Amino acid sequence: MSHHPALPRLRQRLSREAFAPLFLALGAACAAPADLTPEPPLEEYVPIELRLPDDEPSVGKLLVDFSSAINAWTMKAWNAGDRRDRQKQERLELYLTAQAKKHKGTLLIELESGPTQNRTVAAAALGFAREANTLSPLLNALDDPEPAVVLNAMLGLTLLRSPDTPLTQACEILRHDANPRMRWSAAYLARTLLEVGARDECVGEAAHIGLSDPEPMVRTQCALIAALLGSTERIGDLSVLLHDDVPLVRSAAARALVHLGLHSPPHKGRAARALVEAMAAAERSERARLAQQLVTLSGHHHGMEVERWAEWANQLP
Repeated sequence: MSHHPALPRLRQRLSREAFAPLFLALGAACAAPADLTPEPPLEEYVPIELRLPDDEPSVGKLLVDFSSAINAWTMKAWNAGDRRDRQKQERLELYLTAQAKKHKGTLLIELESGPTQNRTVAAAALGFAREANTLSPLLNALDDPEPAVVLNAMLGLTLLRSPDTPLTQACEILRHDANPRMRWSAAYLARTLLEVGARDECVGEAAHIGLSDPEPMVRTQCALIAALLGSTERIGDLSVLLHDDVPLVRSAAARALVHLGLHSPPHKGRAARALVEAMAAAERSERARLAQQLVTLSGHHHGMEVERWAEWANQLP
């Protein structure tokens, strides 16, 4: 898939909020499978490389250390607010990648035949290896009977970012799974893989259903999927989401409409008028954000003057 100029900005503004929920399946390696609550962040993180011995660790210790490191990485991804935090996350990711490559054989064995806790950790850890031969095992793990394993397999596939990943299983989860965490993980996986060139006809239909999902994170991701697919037929649905109760959903819908308007000129007027209508109804702080989206779409700057924006939008086809 070709990369559109507006997408990096769209992704940069929403990636942290959207990415965080995928990691909620990661508890300690010995946690009960039903406990999907993340561990609290450590006040002072001790680099994991100082905890692992030079010799080959036992499988149990290896997986406990992977779980601890991935949870620390997750919290940095979720809460990173400055350059120092981002640098810590990047160092953790480099470490996890090196360890996943080094112990890939053990992780593959545990993913295929280990107990639930081991399969859960291995599914996430293998994504950090980012090696093509982990694709098939991670896809197989999407059929695991344990939801925690499936959730982390989707995380692993998201980290792998292979354009060769088929999306049929993600579409099925997005359409039918009763667990909102599963649906938003599937939506995020689909969105991530679309960005690197994956294709599957099922994604458009699943995302259309997801635009009205009761889970806000699903609606958010499906709005971004509509933009990536160039789904101008969803402009009406996205216009409705501009009035969603959840700010993150409204923000995703606005960015999706801007993207569609910029890349589908015949539909620019519909997108612009929807944004102006939402701006007229918005509180002042959100009105300013919508005005900035209109600047991006129009190339003009009319500030907070709704009437001038409406005049411009109504002149478009």
